[in-house]
Amino acid sequence: MKEHKAKEFFGSASKDYEGLIHKTSGDLRLVKAPAIYIIKLAKAIKDNNEKIRSLDLSFNEIGDRGILEVACALKGNKTLESLSLVATRIGDSGDGGLAVIGSLSDILKNSPLGSLDLSFNMLGTQSLFFCINIYKENQL
Repeated sequence: MKEHKAKEFFGSASKDYEGLIHKTSGDLRLVKAPAIYIIKLAKAIKDNNEKIRSLDLSFNEIGDRGILEVACALKGNKTLESLSLVATRIGDSGDGGLAVIGSLSDILKNSPLGSLDLSFNMLGTQSLFFCINIYKENQL
């Protein structure tokens, strides 16, 4: 990723993410990062919360704890249109992803989210029903 593009989103912390992030005008895709980077990424997301329209963390094995960090960082976001969490190990803590889905409920309720991809995770039935119910509530 070009330095000026990263600086546009992350400011002076952009060197921490060089090679890990692809970003174009409000779209943010994490290429591959060890779990330790997720906390730094969550802080950067929180600092730029209202600029993010698309967030793709797919195929990063960040697990429930990492997704919870990101969900807290996105709290109050009203611009997110697309969230992809494919194969991020949601549900690895043994609760079928219920804690993660619960933490994402603010985003599901308040953002104009048109696309949510949770494929290839360990989601339980309760988690799926919770997502469906939130979606139905927002469609009314």
